[in-house]
Parts: sequence; C-alpha cells; structure tokens
Amino acid sequence: MESQRQWCVLCVDDIVIDLRYIVTVLQGTYRVLVATNGREALETAHNEAVDIILLDANMPEMDGYEICRRLKGDPVTAGIPVLFLTARHEEADEARGLALGAVDYIRKPTNPQLLLARIHNQLELIRHRNHLETMVQERTNELEHARLLLASANQTIAREIHDEFGCNLAAIRIALSLLERQQTTVDARQRCQEIVALVNHTQHMVQRIVMSLPPTTLDYRGLFAALEWLTGQIARHSGLKVQLIKKATFILNDAQSMALFRIAQEAITNILRHAQASSIDVILGLEGDWVVLRVCDDGRGIQRLPSDPGTSFGIAGMEERARVLGGRVTIATGTGGRGTEVMARVPLFCEA
Repeated sequence: MESQRQWCVLCVDDIVIDLRYIVTVLQGTYRVLVATNGREALETAHNEAVDIILLDANMPEMDGYEICRRLKGDPVTAGIPVLFLTARHEEADEARGLALGAVDYIRKPTNPQLLLARIHNQLELIRHRNHLETMVQERTNELEHARLLLASANQTIAREIHDEFGCNLAAIRIALSLLERQQTTVDARQRCQEIVALVNHTQHMVQRIVMSLPPTTLDYRGLFAALEWLTGQIARHSGLKVQLIKKATFILNDAQSMALFRIAQEAITNILRHAQASSIDVILGLEGDWVVLRVCDDGRGIQRLPSDPGTSFGIAGMEERARVLGGRVTIATGTGGRGTEVMARVPLFCEA
C-alpha cells in the first residue's frame, strides 16, 4: 500500500548533470530511480514499482515523445503519470507531449519548489484515485455479501415453505378426503370437497411462491446450471421423466438468464398442472444469433380458447418476458393433439 512505502520517481534524462540536479532535489522525499536512455526507461518502468516519471524530451536514438508513446501503449505502464521536464519551450512541443498522454509539461530550468509541488500534486491525485477505488471495491464486496445473504435467505424460505407449510397442506388434504368418504349427506360431502379444493388452491399458491425464488446457481453458474437444478427438482418431486439437453455453449447477461429461466419454470408448471404428461424435455441451444429454449411434453396438448381465460396458463407472462428482450414465445401442439412445445427465442446479443 502507498502509505507503507515511499513514492517512487523515475527520472529519465541523457544529460548527467541535469539528472544529478533532479536527484538532489528529490532525494530524501522520494525513492529515486534514473535512466539515461529510452531502453533503460522502458525496462525500469515495466519492472519496478514506479509511481511517476519525469521525462526529458530531447534524447538521442529514442526521444521522450517516443518513450511516452510506448509507455502509454503498454498495459503495465499505461497508468503511470508522465511529466515532461525539458528545455523545449514551444507550445507545439507541449501540446504534442500532452496529446501523447503526459499529465504535465515543465520547462527547464525549473525552480526546485515548483518541481516538488508539481510532483506532489500528481501523487495526491494518485492517492485520491486509489482511495476511491478502494471505497468502490469495499462497497462492491458489501453488495456481494448482501446478495449472498439474500440468496441464502431465499433458499431457507423456499425450504421452510415446502417442507413445513406444503407438507401440512398435503396432510390436511388427505385427511379431508378421508373425512369426505365418511359423510352420509350430500351437503357434508360437498362441503368437504369445497374445502379440499381450497386446500389444493392454497398448495398450488405455495408451490408458485417456492418456484418464484430463483436458485443461487442462476447467479453463480448461469442459466444451464439453474435449469439443471430446476429439472432435477421437478423429476424428484413429480416422478416424471425430465431430460435437459444443451446444444451449444454461450454467455448470457442477467436479464436474459432470468427471463429464460422463468419461461422454463412457467412452462413446466403448466405441464405439471394441465398436460397429464409422463415426460418433459428442456432443450437449450443456439440458432444463428438467437438463443432458443424449448420445453416439450408428451401430454394432452394445450388448447387456448378465447372464451376461457383460464386456459392461458401464464402464456401472456412468458410472451412478455421474451418481448422485453426483443424475442418471442410460440406454442405448438403435436400431431393428433398430443404433446406441446413451448419455444422461446431471444437475441444472443442485446442491451438488456
């Protein structure tokens, strides 16, 4: 860290007497390194922890302007401030040095206090920049920690809802079904059926709440890993044969990953609730510059009847998620009305 070491100044000049003068001014305040030609300057800047460079413009073989250009072209040294310290007094020379990336242009001969002040100002800028970068990194770490806590809380909530609330509702439904069979009057049986229907509705709501909490893997490992988690959960709890197929490797942004994950989630939920299927295939791939997600089943097919809004099965929500990203969702029923394919297409490259 800067507070634990001396600032290091690299002085580059081919005139030894000028170099000795600069070293005399800076010694005691800074750690001083020297170079008398361009090759030495570039090697030292690349290999040493240099904080600032004082550079003469007039040198044989490789002049200061060429040295500055090469310094700024090297990722290792591009961030080191360069101050020209030269006998060239023309404004065009100064403009040339600043255009190459120098932060200051000091004319020889220079006053020692002025030279120290110019160097001090540049080092203060470095100090403030480093402080801001540290603050940004600390804030980023805090946000990442908060995100991890939230993800952990989501998983805990989902587990508690599923294990406790969901299981209790299932037990109540079974008990009510048994109670219904024991009733001797039509009214009593009908009342039990109404309560069972209410419990079923509540259980579906619980399942949707659990499913609405995104898996941690979506943040850490991407869409395919999240789909692995989703299809694994579905296979384990439903008893259906669920297959996940990846046909291409690509990188998606957060908005794309979340939208496609939710579309897959909604499509699978619809299959579980309405399709009477025995198997589900989830296929993720590329077609040109489009990411394509297919969710297919072997069930009874989906018929969207305008007179029955209840048959929309969340399709409008899936369509909207794709539309926001410049994509679309299509739904097709297989031959003979058996099986359904939900296909979502979103552009691979988008600004969302």
